[in-house]
Amino acid sequence: MLENKLNHLAVIMDGNRRWAKLHNLDFFEGHKKGSDNIELLLDLAIKNDIKYLSVYAFSSENWLRKKEEISYLKDLIIYYLDKQENYLINNQIKLVVIGEYVKFGEEISAKIKNLIEKTKSFNNLTFIIALNYGARVEILRAVDNILLDFKNQILSKEDDLDEKLFSQYLYTKDIPDPDLLIRTGGEKRLSNFLLWQLSYTELFFEETMWPDFNENCFNNALNSFYSRERRVGK
Repeated sequence: MLENKLNHLAVIMDGNRRWAKLHNLDFFEGHKKGSDNIELLLDLAIKNDIKYLSVYAFSSENWLRKKEEISYLKDLIIYYLDKQENYLINNQIKLVVIGEYVKFGEEISAKIKNLIEKTKSFNNLTFIIALNYGARVEILRAVDNILLDFKNQILSKEDDLDEKLFSQYLYTKDIPDPDLLIRTGGEKRLSNFLLWQLSYTELFFEETMWPDFNENCFNNALNSFYSRERRVGK
């Protein structure tokens, strides 16, 4: 049985648009309120000595949404990165961004790379943002790169292609798998998020929509996690 140490928390922040509709607001108000709530999550992670925090900010499927919403989400990413720069630096939080975020364009890509560089030496908390991320694409990308390394003789027939080696070809290489996943908004699915990494992760589905997620919701998830017996197949 594994010790229930919460080292890595993953969160699917769902319910922004439904929250806005419920409050008779435009969809962008839900996204804005949701982005502002991420700082609370970071505070709670640090308070509870969690060392890795992953959030699903924009999936590869989100490009199917209306152009107006995509345009607003791009502006919101810029707003969030500018707003949180001092917070990340002051709290010694290392930023990691996974996914093909270059699709968002040069301005956003440059801001991300700049903030990754500024925070790379911090170790209070590693904050992983999934942007234009899809787990199936990540796995296919890993397979392509492994085949390429075999072709270029970086890998040889003597190299055992096991789980450890395969994991080093994922976006999350050198990051431990999540111990707990929280999904807000009442939906009970993974939505193509960290499918490889979540193999033995404990799951907690919270009815509260993301903009209303608070410390009480957070503590309920943690209490559930610490009450469980983790066997990992044993």
